[in-house]
Amino acid sequence: YRAFLKFALTFTVTLSLMMIAGCYVFTKGIVWVFLNEPQAFGYAVEFLHIKLSSSILFAVFFILINALQAMGAGKASLILSVCRQGVLYMPLLFLMNRWAGVYGLVWALPIAEMLSLLQTVTVYGKIIFNPKHFVKEGKNNKLRASDIRRIVDAYEERADVERFCRVVPKSEVRANDYNLNIPRYVDSSEQET
Repeated sequence: YRAFLKFALTFTVTLSLMMIAGCYVFTKGIVWVFLNEPQAFGYAVEFLHIKLSSSILFAVFFILINALQAMGAGKASLILSVCRQGVLYMPLLFLMNRWAGVYGLVWALPIAEMLSLLQTVTVYGKIIFNPKHFVKEGKNNKLRASDIRRIVDAYEERADVERFCRVVPKSEVRANDYNLNIPRYVDSSEQET
């Protein structure tokens, strides 16, 4: 999972940077296709440059939103997507228009993208780095897709992960009278701060 996410982010950022560079190089030609009024042409070129500044942020946001969905956090993904447009972008349009006029309208999107990405990275981090590795649902604990993936990855790699798992030799199991009680082998108690 981590390898695929790393590949997806690397590919997306690389492709975004290439597309941004191409659009910057050919900005005037791109704008001329859609707008050929000399009075508005300068504004359009400037506005396109501003819009391009946020495209890489959206690319990373999109990958992380899809990663959240793949990990079983569809509700968080939906909330973040709705927040991006409804809670951040739309109000920013009104605020930035009032504060900076037409330039404020153009800068509203990059600001919304930056804030959305910060929100998404925060939520993603809380899910990935959840010290409990489960969610509480009523009286039960439930493993999410990311928790299951972590267990499978540790098993396949035969990894020793502090406070989570370790490979135990048969001799140690034999010395514990074949008692497979997990706390005998892995200390998962809460760390004192």
